[in-house]
Amino acid sequence: MQVRAKIRQAKIHVYQSPFLLKTTKTQLQQSVYGTYINMQQASQRLHALEQQYADFENSFHAATVKFEAGIGT
Repeated sequence: MQVRAKIRQAKIHVYQSPFLLKTTKTQLQQSVYGTYINMQQASQRLHALEQQYADFENSFHAATVKFEAGIGT
């Protein structure tokens, strides 16, 4: 009886394996895709922040020139 039960369990595992494999592959693919999207968003945010930093530098330089010329406060 124990042997029959083990054989049945083994058959069940054989049938379940492709579904488990497909599920695991899908989860991995979703994880990779999500990580890729996060990476792209971080890259875009970095680019925006670099541009903002450059704009602030230019603004500060203009304000400094005005202040030194006695125009600004």
